[in-house]
Amino acid sequence: MNTGNILNFHVPSVVIVDDVPDNLKILGDILEVEGYKVRPVLNGLLALQVAEKERPDLILLDIMMPHMDGYEVCRRLKESRNLSKVPVIFISALNDTEDVVKALGAGGVDYISKPFKAEEVKARVSAHIKLFRQSIELQELNEKLEERVESRTRQLDTTNRELGFHLKEIEQFTFITSHDLQEPLLTLTNFTQLLQEEYAGKLDENGNKYIEFICNSANRMKTLVKGLMDYSLLGKAALKTRVDCNKLVVGVLSEMSGSIEKANAAVVVQPLPVLPCYQFELRLLFHNLISNALKFRRPEIDPEITISASNQGEEWVFSVADNGIGIEEKDQEKVFIIFKTLHNRNDYDGTGIGLAHCKKIVEMHGGKIWVSLNKAGGSTFYFTIPVGAKAF
Repeated sequence: MNTGNILNFHVPSVVIVDDVPDNLKILGDILEVEGYKVRPVLNGLLALQVAEKERPDLILLDIMMPHMDGYEVCRRLKESRNLSKVPVIFISALNDTEDVVKALGAGGVDYISKPFKAEEVKARVSAHIKLFRQSIELQELNEKLEERVESRTRQLDTTNRELGFHLKEIEQFTFITSHDLQEPLLTLTNFTQLLQEEYAGKLDENGNKYIEFICNSANRMKTLVKGLMDYSLLGKAALKTRVDCNKLVVGVLSEMSGSIEKANAAVVVQPLPVLPCYQFELRLLFHNLISNALKFRRPEIDPEITISASNQGEEWVFSVADNGIGIEEKDQEKVFIIFKTLHNRNDYDGTGIGLAHCKKIVEMHGGKIWVSLNKAGGSTFYFTIPVGAKAF
């Protein structure tokens, strides 16, 4: 025997309200045979008390009763928080359309006329109890679902707070570490320079190479530490302003004019939008992407760079396309990892910080960044910036 099923089994109960005992007995006999738990009462006030004590699955309610008629009983039931959803079927000798409309207007779900037929009573009672039980089950499922959603939301809020705390700790650690590294690096650089000056012409070829190697490594470390500090400080105290991207990019190109001329590069800038942005960070983003296009060019081919943007409704999609060496699909996610480089430093010098900066800047704006390989050669970097309400 499955005791679990017995414990969960529900016997539907029906309250029958009629001031005529014979009617109560007939209706009670009909429904008890069908397996219902029947509670007969002779007046409306007693019906309200019985229903409040133990909520029934359905109420069969006569209209013409002394002291309180069926209409008033139904209205009071519908005013009760506990009983408002219990289905009420009126059963009465009043057969006029006005009576039926009044009964339904009072909150009844159905109407049976006297003299009634047993099969009709059984069918209507069964149908409405099924609907009532289904509505209760659905409500319980909704409540459980809401509890699960609330619980999951609380967990996510807790997780997000913990992540935010840990991220702040990491940023603080990164800043402090990179800041504290500068002093010993400066000392190392200074003493290496003193060695070069004091022992100039006294060291053999290997000695000079060793000192040069130390200097180069120290300078590279200084660059990495500075990049790490810059990365940790991105977005601190930044405020969004409306930025004309056309003017901003023109300013970046002006600052980079020496590098552009040296590479004999051609830069085409198509019309760009005016958007709410972090101006300093956006300038750095364009600077890094253009610098990348100049650095990773193909030998003996002049760089060609095209900067454009398209409105996609809720966001602008920017692109910076070049004709350089390109980035293979397998490496297109790796390039945004801080300190990740794909090439030998002898071929293409770099720290692996620039594109990590770009990713952080785009995410500050609520956008995303990615890169694709051009069919004709080179790469196109895409990034999005939301507009409208999402922009703030």
